[in-house]
Amino acid sequence: MSNFENFIFEAIKELEIRDENREMLLKIVRDILRAARKIVLSIHSGNINVVKNVLVQMKEEKNKLDFFKEKFPDLYYSGSVIGCLTEYVEALQFYNYVTSGSIISRTELDVEPTPYLLGLADLIGELRRMAIQSIEANDFGKAENTLGIMEKIYNSLRTAILPEALVPGLRRKVDIARNIVENTRKDLLFYRRSYILSRTLQEVRSTFENSNT
Repeated sequence: MSNFENFIFEAIKELEIRDENREMLLKIVRDILRAARKIVLSIHSGNINVVKNVLVQMKEEKNKLDFFKEKFPDLYYSGSVIGCLTEYVEALQFYNYVTSGSIISRTELDVEPTPYLLGLADLIGELRRMAIQSIEANDFGKAENTLGIMEKIYNSLRTAILPEALVPGLRRKVDIARNIVENTRKDLLFYRRSYILSRTLQEVRSTFENSNT
């Protein structure tokens, strides 16, 4: 076999190995995405006890990404990994807020700045769903607290002036977050006023009926 044939064979072999690792990476990505979505859905449906086991599994899958970060950085820093880590951040932040009322640092999550910011931007949407559930239950205090966190996240993210290449999609997510925060604020104000008015009318009616008995 001539030298140039060896060169071609080596190049093909290297790409075959990379392709095998790419498939392994995509499976990990899918597993993380599946777990992250299950966590968010379980929290919204009130099945918080189910979440703990899924969290452990998701973190184990996330740790497997370290191999690719070291050996295949071009695969690791691809769009699919950024996307799955964004949902990883969103799910963990949502769980932590629901269970402790706080937001986790990037160091605690062990993720790069890009998925950290993108995940926080997406978190605002899940917090709106939580705020709406509180409004529907007439728990306006809880809804207001949730809105407060949404506003803090949004106001922090809107200060970021970063190129699209560094944080793809952040500006669009922040624009969407602005609308989500504004709509949640309007919903809270409207339904709280409606509730107060309804209670006042009930009290007036009750007083009137009692005075006629």
